[in-house]
Amino acid sequence: MGFLDSLFGIDDAQDDLARGRIESDASLDTGAAGAQRGFRKARTDLKSGARSARKDISRARQEVTGGRDAALSFLDPDIEAGDAARENVLVALGLRGLDAQREFFGNFQNDAGFQATQQAGIDTIDQSAASRGSIFSGGTQKDLFSFGQRGQASQFQDRLDRLTGLSTVGSTARTNAAEVSTNAGNSLAGLRASDADIHLGLSRTLAGLRTGEGDLDFSLGQLKANNSTTFNNALADTRGQGINNLFRIGTEAAKAAAGFI
Repeated sequence: MGFLDSLFGIDDAQDDLARGRIESDASLDTGAAGAQRGFRKARTDLKSGARSARKDISRARQEVTGGRDAALSFLDPDIEAGDAARENVLVALGLRGLDAQREFFGNFQNDAGFQATQQAGIDTIDQSAASRGSIFSGGTQKDLFSFGQRGQASQFQDRLDRLTGLSTVGSTARTNAAEVSTNAGNSLAGLRASDADIHLGLSRTLAGLRTGEGDLDFSLGQLKANNSTTFNNALADTRGQGINNLFRIGTEAAKAAAGFI
């Protein structure tokens, strides 16, 4: 039926259908290729963004630990001084035993500062008594004894007060150190959670992209299958149309012939 196909324009229609199918499939392939490039770029951007975010988290972790260590190093001297002061207070009060208490008191009496203060007071009393000509009197000796007792008690209490103050400083520093460590721990825990969220989010998004790629491939196959079905149906229609045209011409010819009889 090649001649008849040409006669009825069927060949041209089939050529048009074939070109349409090729162009449609080419457009689908072009669109799919663009989408695939988009998927690849999205995947690359996601991984790059995740790497950048993890680097930021790593830097933040280093800054947190560095800040914590620096703060603790500043507090350590106060903590050590406070611990030593507290121990001395316990020794002075006899809570570490009598031998330790005697040693503490002996060290206190031999302290250069204590001896200088006591000597200055004695010299003052002696000079006053000498000016009155009573340096060896009973009253002068009583004054010296009384001064020694009061001075020693006063300076001993002053020593305890200072040690107690240092102990308080140490306790405050230890509390601050605990707060610094707690805050740093919370920050590090938050950073670890953020790191885990990045991993989880990246995995989910990449899974979504893979699903999208699978859907794209499936849709492309479906569309091409639909194109093929549509083309074949249209091709069958053109062939049927040619046969119908042939029957119609035959019928018209038969009618014409019958008219001449």
